[in-house]
Amino acid sequence: MVRRKIQEKLIKHPIWLLISEASKIGGVSNKTIRRGIKEADGLTFRIINGRYYVELLSLVEYLEKSVKLKNRLNIFGIGQYVKEYNKKRSEGSLENESTEMKQEEHEKEMT
Repeated sequence: MVRRKIQEKLIKHPIWLLISEASKIGGVSNKTIRRGIKEADGLTFRIINGRYYVELLSLVEYLEKSVKLKNRLNIFGIGQYVKEYNKKRSEGSLENESTEMKQEEHEKEMT
């Protein structure tokens, strides 16, 4: 209950995912997501037209509880993209790419 109040204050527009989307992002099976819905302190969800939607923040919190699920999130889920992004960002290549794109756009506008 306390966690829900904190979420409502921090996130004005939560992102809701279908079970299949949540499982892809988490790098886990649909069954794992359904199991999380059944747990009392598991995932925050809502049912719309007979379809289950999982709230993104609760998904990440749920997957972070277990070492096994956390590893799956980082290796097979969205964590693999976050690692790559952070790696590029630390190297400065993201900043260089955006600067180059801005320069190219500026040159096109000038011609």
